[in-house]
Amino acid sequence: MLKKLKNIDRGDIAFIFALLCLSFIGYIIHYLIFKDLHHILIFAVEDLAFLPIEVIVVSLILHRVISANDKKKKENKLYMVIEVFFSGKGYDILSTLADKDSKIELIQG
Repeated sequence: MLKKLKNIDRGDIAFIFALLCLSFIGYIIHYLIFKDLHHILIFAVEDLAFLPIEVIVVSLILHRVISANDKKKKENKLYMVIEVFFSGKGYDILSTLADKDSKIELIQG
C-alpha cells in the first residue's frame, strides 16, 4: 500500500486537496446559509456510507470500458498484421500450399 502511495505525483495530490477544500467550502457555505450543523452531519455520514458503493460501481464500469477499448485496439493491431502478411508474401505461401494440397478441390467447391 505504501509503494502505491509513493507513486502519486504532486498533481494528483493537489487535485485531491483541491477537491477536499471545495467540499469543505461547500459545507461551510451550507452552514452559513442554514445554520444547521445537525443536518450537515446527517448528510455527511450518509454520503460516507454510500461512498464505497459509488466506488464499486464507478470502478467496475470504468474497468469494463477501459478493458473493452484495450481489447479493440489489440484486435485492430492484430488485423493490421494479418492484412500486411496476406497482402505481401502470404498470398504466395498460400498458393504454394494450395498446390501441394491433394484435397483442395473439396475446399474450393
